[in-house]
Amino acid sequence: MKLFSQEGQGRTKQQAKHQSAAAVLGLLKDPPRPMQPGEVGICEEGPSSEGSGEVPTAVLIDVPLPPTWAPSRQENASVRLDSMPPSSVQTDVFTAETYQSNKETNSDSDTTCDSIVKAFPLVPNGIAVTNNKLRSRETFTKKTADVLTRPLQPSLAYLYHISMRQTYTYEDELRTSRTTDFHIETAPLCFGLVNASPLPPLNPFPIFIRSGEIEVQLERRGEIVLGDETLKRLRHFNRFLFREVLRLEREPMVHSETEADQKFLMVPLNREREIDLDFLERIFAMDKFLPRKPSEEERQAFVYDSTRYQDTVITPWYRGDSISEFHFVVNVWKNKTPNSGFPEKERLTFKQYYEEKYQEKIYCDNQPLLQGLLTTSRPGFDVVTPHSFSVHGGVRPLAAPMQVSKRQSKRGNQPALYVPELCSVHPFPASLWQQALCLPYSLAKINALLLADELRLNFAQALHLGAPPPDHRWDRMDVGWSLKDVLQTSGRENEEQENEKNPSQMELFPKVSQVPQFGPSPGKILVALTMINAFECANQERLELMGDAFLKYAVSVKLFIDEPTKQEGDMTRLRSQIVSNEYLYLLGKHLGLGHRVVPSKFSATDSWLPPGYGVDKSSRRGGLLKEQQLHPKNIADTVEALIGAYLTSCGHDKALAFMRQIGIEVIPTSTQIRSSSAHFYGMLNCEDFRTAPEDFRTTSWKEQGFEELEETLGYQFGDGRYLLQALTHKSFVERQTESMERLEFLGDAVLGYVVTQYLYEVCKQSDPGELTDIRTAIVNNLTFACVAVQVGLHRPLKIASPVAEAKIKGFVDFCKSRTLSQVVRSEEGLAMEDVQSVEGIDVPKELGDVLEAVAGAVFLDSGLSLAVVWRVFGKVLKEAIQEFTERVPKNPVRQLYELKCGHVTVEDSVALNNGMMKVVIEVHGERKFEGIGPNGKIAKYNAALTALMYLRKTSPQL
Repeated sequence: MKLFSQEGQGRTKQQAKHQSAAAVLGLLKDPPRPMQPGEVGICEEGPSSEGSGEVPTAVLIDVPLPPTWAPSRQENASVRLDSMPPSSVQTDVFTAETYQSNKETNSDSDTTCDSIVKAFPLVPNGIAVTNNKLRSRETFTKKTADVLTRPLQPSLAYLYHISMRQTYTYEDELRTSRTTDFHIETAPLCFGLVNASPLPPLNPFPIFIRSGEIEVQLERRGEIVLGDETLKRLRHFNRFLFREVLRLEREPMVHSETEADQKFLMVPLNREREIDLDFLERIFAMDKFLPRKPSEEERQAFVYDSTRYQDTVITPWYRGDSISEFHFVVNVWKNKTPNSGFPEKERLTFKQYYEEKYQEKIYCDNQPLLQGLLTTSRPGFDVVTPHSFSVHGGVRPLAAPMQVSKRQSKRGNQPALYVPELCSVHPFPASLWQQALCLPYSLAKINALLLADELRLNFAQALHLGAPPPDHRWDRMDVGWSLKDVLQTSGRENEEQENEKNPSQMELFPKVSQVPQFGPSPGKILVALTMINAFECANQERLELMGDAFLKYAVSVKLFIDEPTKQEGDMTRLRSQIVSNEYLYLLGKHLGLGHRVVPSKFSATDSWLPPGYGVDKSSRRGGLLKEQQLHPKNIADTVEALIGAYLTSCGHDKALAFMRQIGIEVIPTSTQIRSSSAHFYGMLNCEDFRTAPEDFRTTSWKEQGFEELEETLGYQFGDGRYLLQALTHKSFVERQTESMERLEFLGDAVLGYVVTQYLYEVCKQSDPGELTDIRTAIVNNLTFACVAVQVGLHRPLKIASPVAEAKIKGFVDFCKSRTLSQVVRSEEGLAMEDVQSVEGIDVPKELGDVLEAVAGAVFLDSGLSLAVVWRVFGKVLKEAIQEFTERVPKNPVRQLYELKCGHVTVEDSVALNNGMMKVVIEVHGERKFEGIGPNGKIAKYNAALTALMYLRKTSPQL
């Protein structure tokens, strides 16, 4: 491995050597300190690991984390990157001497981009990035928020009410016959938690139950003093709740204060939101709830009391099941008694049926029958999780499916009726039991929000964000919609109304005074940590899309400023390294994100430990309860989502500061940029052009068509040399400026970002996949080429390539009699980034490039103002934006996978003799479709397109 030559300075020779190596890409935010003995970064590089299943990583040994980061004891053991077996690859140990040796070896080499790409970019504090692909998954220990890990003692503690409020109830058509309403407002009891440490304010969040939507909020009730006896009763109640009511206790779980990570305890609260000591005493009096058969004397003396069966949970005691079934009493059938006919045995009454089947005589003939609703069908349940799916671009949550027993499933729609005399009443009221069903998900969400708040606090001070006071109330966790609004109105209709406005008139970039003073809320950070496979109401994908676009933009501007001599290809390769998944993965792992990410759907039975419970250390079955597996790309995506969270919450400057804080050196803040924008003129290297006569704008400017172009764009350049460079192709020899390539590199990132920002703000009901499809359809060579022709950029373009000029003329002629919609939809696949031709007409890359270059010129001329770029190009791209947001395009590869046409197999690409690539797609093991293109991506795209056209022709139902 070689490093290019770079000078370094320091107080010692060793420090100077380290500085020299760190300056390779300028990625270190602060000057690094000298590396001490035993403090080395091991960079693993060797033969390609493709197909090996191993993850090439870098190893960090005893290198401190950034000063703003304070990992908990749970993270200390796994912050270091040590998942790679040492024997699987060759390793190079980077010490100060190694750096110097590499420096001396390459002292005569030039600092070309190729040598930089071969070098390993340095992550802050010594982590090194490999160029190998990240493939296999890694295991991370799940983290519990630090504030929940302090054990309770007979002393001061903090009481919180877990407030649950039903905000929406499903209409009748969305309800099942086995649904009961959630009457928490009138419930005599509710839940709270007691914790040894005060908890920070958290966002309220929604959950979805059988009857509708519930809003959960943690409300502080105050400080309490716990005695030994009270603490003993609380621990008993906590175990009774999770073992007897929710039935979550199972192997390898152990109820142990020392083994448990979550030390807080659940408590029952009365209407005054104080601990209900009477109810606590009732539960303390029983170890388990076992349905008891009354004596004959008790049954003969039975008298029906209507108040006894209000807000009640019952269980039949006559069945003798090893595991009792519990039922909510949802209705009292006063017109039915034990002498009424049994539904499934028409010749028998209820009284005769029970005597015949169970040999149980019923003594009270005038008692009404109770209609029961099964609480859960098995030990452990998944009935309370947020379910959502996309319906024509809108997100529509559904009630979770009701769990039914085999007995109930046999009855069909017949209600389950029970005789009060033959049932035991559980001490838990039905309203409290219903709240208990919401507890596992709610407690997991509270821990996740606390973890997100820890992450927020780690950066708040460094980013100069204020600290919210203890009584601060965060807004409800934003999931992009409410259940009521989505079920009553179409999200797509709202988007279409938004899109009717002129995009360029929409304010995308708020002023600093409009930015929230506390930064992103814990809820916003949690969304960034939540993967799509978690099946949550909101996940990281939208934020990731924003973060990815902003990261590309910020790094592009940084490279454009810092590398004035680099050409477009060199800067593109440099940018690819900095924004690569490998680099972002190492940054994310360095921050301990693998312990905080929410990777999969919540399961109370398989992947969650209740408070007060740990895992038996001698058991091998506790993996999912304590650990989670992630692919390195998941962590890289999370870094981008966090960038998106800070961007959408705090604006550009705080997002840039956040990126620098985690180790990505990017452009300065907007204030610093504006103060130094005058120096950007020097980057054009156009000394001859600067000597042009003062009347240039009034003579040659107009003659070359620049004045007409300014009128079309609605923007007048302060320094016309930017526009002249943007319109100068590299083939044009007699040029007064550099060619357009550098401006094209800059404009590509700027346009991609502002379009993404607009779509993020307007298409709130579109899922991330649709946003990506829309963005790809707008920001691609075909669309940009069409827009360039509409604007007239082909006329003043200075180009001296007969082949390119012929292509441009052919494409301009093709577009004359067609609208943009007709051109871009001439081919079935319109969402491809690298469309080569339309109906046999070549799409000149030069036209798309010149549009990007002009965008880069406007960006520089306006003092790096994104708002000005959007004002100009929002108008220019208006037709394309409206076209694709109203009729969302889809990549044919994704369409093929989504069609119900059987198994789809994509073979590896094969190189042809003419330099093209071929890909074969097999559908349902019967028919193969070939695609050819200049690279594997386009070949795969063309193969999928061919398959789609055939399938739709032969199977119209698809």
